[in-house]
Amino acid sequence: NKDFLKRAQKAGIKKALSYEDGIIIIDNGAYGKVIEQNTKKIFNIQCAVKGDIAIILDVIPRSNMPNQWACVKKTVKNAKEIVNLKHNISILLEGIIHGITKSQYLWCAEQLRHLNLDVYGIGVSSFLKHKKYEQGIEKILSIKDKLPKKAVIHALGCGSRGYQAILSALGISLFDSLSYFYYSIYHKKLDPITVCSVGKCLKKQRCEKCLSVIKNENSKSLFQYNLHEILKENWRMQCAIRGGTVEEYLTERLSKRYLQVWKQFRRVLYD
Repeated sequence: NKDFLKRAQKAGIKKALSYEDGIIIIDNGAYGKVIEQNTKKIFNIQCAVKGDIAIILDVIPRSNMPNQWACVKKTVKNAKEIVNLKHNISILLEGIIHGITKSQYLWCAEQLRHLNLDVYGIGVSSFLKHKKYEQGIEKILSIKDKLPKKAVIHALGCGSRGYQAILSALGISLFDSLSYFYYSIYHKKLDPITVCSVGKCLKKQRCEKCLSVIKNENSKSLFQYNLHEILKENWRMQCAIRGGTVEEYLTERLSKRYLQVWKQFRRVLYD
């Protein structure tokens, strides 16, 4: 929307959205097959609207593509180009780690590591879609080993609350998904989770934040309701991590299938 873009460039994206309470990540449109291929032009817009984090233009490889390596190398090239530009700019930089094969995504992680980016993005939506939960975590952990110890990792397309909980326990910091939106347009209301971060039923452990509910009286408030329920998972996991109750919480919280996944990788929490 060109009118909205003008307002965002003039006042900043937070004022344009009337959203002042959190961070805003400005994506680059690659997932939506953006027409603009000039990474500098996209970055200039990301800076102009005054976002907090800019995702550098990436090129997404597909499993049926013959030129997967070309996509991965172009993603790294774009990242290097923007890092070389970033002088006296306050916006943080996120690079996406791509690759269909293990050699591709580990090479990409190694290259981006040398750029000292602020955030590293890893796509997980395809693993969730095909229920390949273990494979997704194996990929993330192998990439995590290649990155700096305190690297901030963004799980792109993580719309499952259970998977988000597991990844949070394994050290992943940021998540995004349009699942709350898709649920809402089909008039689906997410069920509230009634387990507190201490692993007890909320009837016994009262927590105002986790018990808070947004009334869904119309389609707009249903969007807000579903997003609020997804955000609660992040709050609960933060509480569990701070309180040292991750094991207790996940054991009580997760479904049988996700609990099976967690048991396979929980050793990482104690390494």
